[in-house]
Amino acid sequence: MPFKELQHTGDLQYQATGSSKEEMLEESARALFSTITDLDQIEESKSKKIEVEGDTDEELLINFLRTCLDLFNENEFIAKTVSVSLDGDHLIADLKGEKFDLKKHKFGTEIKAVTYHGALAKEKNGKWEAVFTLDL
Repeated sequence: MPFKELQHTGDLQYQATGSSKEEMLEESARALFSTITDLDQIEESKSKKIEVEGDTDEELLINFLRTCLDLFNENEFIAKTVSVSLDGDHLIADLKGEKFDLKKHKFGTEIKAVTYHGALAKEKNGKWEAVFTLDL
């Protein structure tokens, strides 16, 4: 399973894995968006592109997830699929999804913020792992 919920008091914490840093970041975004709604109900009718940077792997992860959350909060855009490419500390993501609509989509959990609390992004034994916390 590429991402799973971890035990955490008061907030929601995820662990996301991937065979590459890009895949780990994609799964992290999928975890964030799946907290908001059921991704099986999302159509890939629109595309958005985001770019972020980070001096460390953890900073890149948190900046990326915060930008994904901003995309939802400011534009009501929910992504079903995310494709990440990296050039050093520069991330470019192509997101495919649609505008969130309460008439069509079930609202899951409201996310206030993505925090650095317990944030981790590392490679171990050829796999990448991320841990991040969502403030609910």
